[in-house]
Amino acid sequence: MNRETYQRIFEVWCKKLRLSPDWDVRLEWFEDPDWHKTGDFKVDCGDKKAILMLNACNPKQEENMEEIIVHELMHLKLCLLYTSDAADERS
Repeated sequence: MNRETYQRIFEVWCKKLRLSPDWDVRLEWFEDPDWHKTGDFKVDCGDKKAILMLNACNPKQEENMEEIIVHELMHLKLCLLYTSDAADERS
């Protein structure tokens, strides 16, 4: 599969997990052989923006890319649930 296909998969899962349209979540590819993770996130909760960073050099990418995308999006979803629960407790 190519990056356009993965972009569509990413967009579908952002909608399924109800991240969009409330959040501005982008998918970016990194080609760094020294970065050993398959993916990671940068999140700005105040502005409701996030970047999913995927490592294009990781050999695991081709065999389970959709799982990696969903896995990383779940980190964001759970982070949002945790931060909103913490805000509710402070109120």
